[in-house]
Order: sequence, then structure tokens, then C-alpha cells
Amino acid sequence: MIAVLLLALAAPPPLRLADLLREAREKNPDLKAATARMRAAQSGVAPAGALDDPMLMVQLWNTPADFSTVPVMVQLSQNLPLGGKRGARTDLARADAAMAGADHAQKQREVETQVASAYFDLFLADRTQQIDDELEAILRVVLRSSEARVSTGKAEQVELLRAQGALIQVRSERETAIDHRRSAWARLAALLDRDPASSPGTTTQPGVLAQLPDAVALTERATRERPELAGSLAAARLPRQQERAAHRRRAGPARGGAGSRACAAQPRRLRGGGEPRAPARRDAPDRLAPPAHPHRPAGRRERAVQLRGGQDGFHGGARGRTRLAHARDEPGDAPRQL
Repeated sequence: MIAVLLLALAAPPPLRLADLLREAREKNPDLKAATARMRAAQSGVAPAGALDDPMLMVQLWNTPADFSTVPVMVQLSQNLPLGGKRGARTDLARADAAMAGADHAQKQREVETQVASAYFDLFLADRTQQIDDELEAILRVVLRSSEARVSTGKAEQVELLRAQGALIQVRSERETAIDHRRSAWARLAALLDRDPASSPGTTTQPGVLAQLPDAVALTERATRERPELAGSLAAARLPRQQERAAHRRRAGPARGGAGSRACAAQPRRLRGGGEPRAPARRDAPDRLAPPAHPHRPAGRRERAVQLRGGQDGFHGGARGRTRLAHARDEPGDAPRQL
């Protein structure tokens, strides 16, 4: 009794098609790889439309040889894609994600079909082996009966030979069924990522549809749910998205930035009389051009001369102010009276 209980506990659980399909969705290596590719493609949709990373730059520039001042420039820049580039990149990433999703669905259908096919082959091999065992038991009885009839002279030797041939044929079919069972279990174990050397357990009869739907319903369902069609549609949209993204890349990005300059002054050097001397500044704001005359608006020529005077004043000073003063005395820019 205890030995029977131990054998019952050690026996593998029976195989059910629904449980095997669920296990294949979770453990099949090819399906796991397709799932990872689909998730990676879906996770890349949001970053595709994001802005580029900002750049922070710190520079040390125009430092004097005596290090009297240490000019430091800090610059923060950000690229701003124009012309719908972000939207084009997002659409392209969505198309890639749609293709990855279609490939995942197609791979899942293929794995489920292979699991169902291997399970039915295993189920058929089990039933064939059981039927052959029953036939072998019957043919053994027939063989013993034929031997008895031949020994008593009630039958000919041909009847005995015919019974022996039928028994040999059943045993051959049984060995073929055993080989088919091993092959089916090897394919099923590979799909389920199991050890092929393990015992498969007994199969159970799967549920069968009482009646198939009509051809129109099957065609509509296939058109609506076939992953191959979804993948073909996504592949057809992908070149258009790539062309759009390439067209958007022709427009240059806008570059925005902010910067600041700071001079870390060293201790001031003393002149001969002991008076401290400040370091020379190159960008004095008082050298810019003075504003226009307060009693009349500035004309176009005066504004142009102001710009020139400001530039010259930045480098030279007095020369720009002299040009601006002469330009104000020239006629032709007086305001018009209505």
C-alpha cells in the first residue's frame, strides 16, 4: 500500500493543453526574446520625442600671463528641434513599436500552434500505444487458440501463421508509436523549456469544438486578428515615417543658451606711490554710443551711424562719438510734419 502511494506521488502530473499553452507563454525562449524586443521598442517611444540633453560648459579664457584676473565663462545650451522633428521621431518609434508588437503576436501564435501540434502528436501516440497493447493482448489469445486448434488438427498451419503475423505487425506499430511519442515529447519539452529526459506524464483528451464557424466569420476574424497583416501594415507605414523624419532633419535645430562671465580678481598690485591699481577692463560700457537727440527721433541713417559709432566706440572711443556728432548735424533725417 505504501509503495503504491509512493509511486502515485512520484508520478508526474497529467498534461493538459490549456496548462501547456500558459506555460509556453511564460517560459518559451523565443517568445521571451520577442517580448523583450517589444517592451524595448515600446519604452523607446517616449524618449524619441524628448529634447536633447542640455550642455553645461565651463571655460577659462583670455587669462593674463600674470594671472591678475581669472576670467571664467559658464554656458548652458539646449538644442530646440524645429520643423516637427520631435513628432517625426515619435512617429518613427511608434512604427517600430507596432512592428515589434506584431512580431511578438506572430511569434506567440506560432509557439501556441507548435505546442498544440506537439501535444496532439503526443496524445495520438499515447492512444495508439494503448490500443496496440489491447490488440496485442487479444492477438495473444488468438495465437494460443490457433496453436490449440492446429495441435488438435482442427485448423491448418496457415491460420497459426496468420495469427503470428498479425501479432508481429501490432508489435511493430507499437514500437513506432513509442518513437512518435518520444519525438513529440522532445518537441514539446523544447517549446516549454523543459528537460527532454524527464517523464512527460499522461495526456488528457483536449476539448474539441462542437461546430466550426462559417467561412465568412473565419475570414473576418483572420483579417482582423492575424498578426502577419498587422506587421505588414506597420512595415508599410515605416518607410513613410522614415521619409518624414529624414525630411524633418534637414531643418537645423534652434540653439538656446544662457551664459555668464565672472572674473576672479587677484589682489591689486600697488603702484610706485602705494596707490592700488585696478585691473584694466576691456568691455567698458561708457564707450558705447550716446542716445539720440532728445528733441527729434532718430532716422535710419542716424541709427546706422549709431551702430557704427557704438562698434567703433567699443574699440576706439572718441572716433565713434565724433562720427555720431557729425551725423546728427546732417540734414535729411528731420521728422516729417503731417
